[in-house]
Amino acid sequence: MTGKILRNKLKTLDIPLREIATRLKISDQNLQNKLNAKDVKVSFLIELARCLEKDVCFFIDEDCPDFEEVNEDELGYYVLEATENVLSEKDKDRRIRMLEKLILEKDKVIRALQTSLEASRDLVELQRVMLQSYNKEMELPPQQDKKKSC
Repeated sequence: MTGKILRNKLKTLDIPLREIATRLKISDQNLQNKLNAKDVKVSFLIELARCLEKDVCFFIDEDCPDFEEVNEDELGYYVLEATENVLSEKDKDRRIRMLEKLILEKDKVIRALQTSLEASRDLVELQRVMLQSYNKEMELPPQQDKKKSC
């Protein structure tokens, strides 16, 4: 993403650049330099999203519309009033999908851990039985030898 595209997205937020720089704890000039860059670093976009309480996809996701391309017909109501709500709904949907995926992955990990735990318990039980059996075998010959020698 170029600094020019980022600058245009920031303009839609109606937050003065000086305020953004203050939130980022950088100088106004440093922010201007970043917005004049040919290529904006992802790490800066992440920090910017955090400071502005935005999902980073607002800045980098191609599904987020460029505001110049969004029109009233596509949205069904006034763009100026609805743009933030539309993006917020998209952000919510993305977050929900991401959380659902995380839950599925968590469930897979839990099942795998449960299976591993059951296998470990079975192995411990098998080792316990084998050890008992071995101990019994080791005890019998000396007892038999003692009885024979008596």
